[in-house]
Amino acid sequence: MNPVEFAARPASQTWEQVAFADAPQSFLWVWFKPQGVPHGLVLRLPDEAWQAGQWTMRRLLQPTDIEPQSVSMWQLFGATYDSMQGTSPLLNQPIPPPPPGTDPSIFVYVNVPQVDPMQYAALPPTTEGACNASETFERIDADWNAIMESETEIKSLRKQIIDTSRRLKTINRDLSTDERGVADSTDTRDWLEARRALRDANLRMSVCLKEVDMGDVSSAGQRSYFENIYQQFVVPRMPFENMQQAQVSFSYHRKMVGSLQTGMNNALLNARNNAERPAQKVISRLAAKMREAQTKKNVLGVVFD
Repeated sequence: MNPVEFAARPASQTWEQVAFADAPQSFLWVWFKPQGVPHGLVLRLPDEAWQAGQWTMRRLLQPTDIEPQSVSMWQLFGATYDSMQGTSPLLNQPIPPPPPGTDPSIFVYVNVPQVDPMQYAALPPTTEGACNASETFERIDADWNAIMESETEIKSLRKQIIDTSRRLKTINRDLSTDERGVADSTDTRDWLEARRALRDANLRMSVCLKEVDMGDVSSAGQRSYFENIYQQFVVPRMPFENMQQAQVSFSYHRKMVGSLQTGMNNALLNARNNAERPAQKVISRLAAKMREAQTKKNVLGVVFD
């Protein structure tokens, strides 16, 4: 699947099971264009598949029909790797099984074709098609204004995610000697689960940040192209070639920006509700136990004195 075909592919509504052509008994779970990664996909191997043999990124991409040269980068177990336009030797390196408590998801980012404003040329003013042009300008205006509103919210969400990520990294630590001294098996298990949730939440937020800073909706991606078209043709209401195609592209870009905004909101809520709060509860529980142990120690000290 080349970048153009991928761009036209609808997003998955649930996990899709795809089989390997050379090993039909083996399969891969794939989610195309999830929220937060509108120009990418997420791969997951079943637990038993990790034991069936060695896997490489190049092999995992085969059943998805994504060409390695179309991949910009991938993320695995919290680390990011550059595809180098499909020439990276890491594409052929065996992938180790995920460590216990680690999110086994593999995030793959696909290069999608950029919109080049130079393909558009201003047309001489005519009365023919003026109504259609006016309607197209209004639609592009609506899309661009919605994009600007979403970008304002995304800027705020980016700051919140950075602050939340810092807090999660601070919370994610080994228990102190005193905490281990009062922790029972339930506390220890809950803390291990809380740390796993903290790592997963941070990974999910880091994916969103990379999409904001480096993805196709960013200034490093396609945003500048749309802004140039808007300023050069739409603001002065200057009809240009391929206006209908441009309007469709603006509408698609608006959906991608909206999808990113939704993904960031979800990642932030997940971090706060499913990672930070449960971890703080465990820490508070251990702190209460330490206070209780200290009180008993003080009482015993008074008695023996």
